[in-house]
Amino acid sequence: SFRCRRCRRCRSPVVAMPDPGSEGWPAGKVFEAGIQGFTYDDLVFMPGSPKCEASEVDLSSHITKKIRLTCPVLGSPSDTVTEAKMAIELALAGGMGIIHANQSIESQVEMVQQVKRFVSGFILEPFVMSPTQTLADLDKLKDTKGVSSVPITHDGQLGGRLLGIVTSRDADLCQDRKEFLCKVMTEKIVTAKEPLAFSEALEVLKQSKVGKLLILDAEDRLVSMVTRSDLKKVRDFPEMSRDVSGKLLVAAAVPAREGQPDEARARALAAAGANVLYLFGDGIDAQLELISRLKSAYPLVEILAGPAVSVREAKRLIQAGADGLVAGTGCDVGGDPRAPQAVALGRGEATMVYEVAFYVTRNFNVPVCAAGCRSSSQALVALGLGASSLMLREPLAGGPGGPRG
Repeated sequence: SFRCRRCRRCRSPVVAMPDPGSEGWPAGKVFEAGIQGFTYDDLVFMPGSPKCEASEVDLSSHITKKIRLTCPVLGSPSDTVTEAKMAIELALAGGMGIIHANQSIESQVEMVQQVKRFVSGFILEPFVMSPTQTLADLDKLKDTKGVSSVPITHDGQLGGRLLGIVTSRDADLCQDRKEFLCKVMTEKIVTAKEPLAFSEALEVLKQSKVGKLLILDAEDRLVSMVTRSDLKKVRDFPEMSRDVSGKLLVAAAVPAREGQPDEARARALAAAGANVLYLFGDGIDAQLELISRLKSAYPLVEILAGPAVSVREAKRLIQAGADGLVAGTGCDVGGDPRAPQAVALGRGEATMVYEVAFYVTRNFNVPVCAAGCRSSSQALVALGLGASSLMLREPLAGGPGGPRG
């Protein structure tokens, strides 16, 4: 019960209510109470009563409309954080790396391709040989491309009628390197018919206990291949981020500065297989037209845009066609993450993330990624305020998977 007091006007008894702030404030009341802005370190979450075990918590979340990660972490597109090695490590852990753009187009494209090659998935263009070629031809292929096992089709082309397969075991048993492949190939092989999901192909591979699974179409023509090495990686990294073909997910950064949007870089990265293009710049005006052109040319590539500091900027980017947004860093931009210094530029990160995420998720159903988190506590605040994922720089810089780790 509460103690009674009397109102000064009518002198009628009223019940004294406790200060609602003593039990914490809901986010809406905190951010609507005034015009001030909050940084991550200004806020603390009040603990509740957990109703499940930690192992039962599901952190998976969308980073764009179509791409969902089991670990909602993106490697920042900084040359001290994300190159091919870090992108691979993040994807194996369930996140995704954004390859930085502080390099030539050719170098960035090669890094994207390195990530894509780490897990083969469906090998859509396997090396194929004809039955009239010899073991010497296979030796040359092994020396130049590192390939020791090849399918044999009637015409030596992908899409030809499958006749058999030559593996290193078949080749090593023959002394005469002029022997035709049709004489040494294994004709009794394990195959599967398309359409086939990558997980289904791995299950067939596991049950058959073979090193290669050849995928055929309805007319028994070779269309792709799956290898046992991928089965081992899936076993060791069950949460890895993969696309529909089984390859690792990877993003790439594309600068979109006023007057010089790097469209050539964006098109090269999309053609190389990047799943997400992160368009960034000092302002959003240069991004708007580039987003529209890229979505028309590459509809399967997701566009992550930003950083958006206000609801107005977020709305313009989404209307231009962005599939996801990055809420940019606020006013704590100190170089030392242990002692950030406030400067008269930007906006409080907590206020920015809350308002942008609140507006975007309810009006457009587009996920928001929070950038600028320097610690696990700041990450918790960002996710609690509505961010669906985090873009990390300082926590990953100099790590074992980074360029300078």
